[in-house]
Amino acid sequence: MNAYVINWYGPYDDTTIKEVEFSRCLYMITGYSNKDLKKINKGDTTDIHKTILYSGITMRKVRKRLNDGKHKHWSLESEPDFWIGKVEIATTSRYLLEKIEHIIINFWSPKLNSRKKLTKPKHKLVLVNQWRFADKTTRVIKYHVAQKLPDLIFFNGEDWYCSERLVEFE
Repeated sequence: MNAYVINWYGPYDDTTIKEVEFSRCLYMITGYSNKDLKKINKGDTTDIHKTILYSGITMRKVRKRLNDGKHKHWSLESEPDFWIGKVEIATTSRYLLEKIEHIIINFWSPKLNSRKKLTKPKHKLVLVNQWRFADKTTRVIKYHVAQKLPDLIFFNGEDWYCSERLVEFE
């Protein structure tokens, strides 16, 4: 079993994501679903909240991946937020990113992801999610919807375990 630390940077908006130089990484898109946005426009805010809408990977620079004309975020009617996840190891392979992405998608089930939701991951993994501002300083207070992804996710091949919040021990 392997454990990986992922530093999540963000949130970025449509403008600031264009300046991001990260490649070989994960990314998440958060915001309102089109269904929720229609309810908001009608004045109904019952059970409306931003959520993680999509999780993906890219070997290219994130901004180039998001500029693909058929990318799922183009179907959103609301302004999305973007988070970039860097795996803290020397070399990040596509194979590793695929394994981690499968864990996140299967655990969270983002609305716009269709693959990897229904099949259990084949790999046993531990993910430690750390949250950082775009300027790379550590976030102490969790207020963004992306941060509802637990700080620790452990999949043993059958069962899920998670810890919502890890705290620094002094």
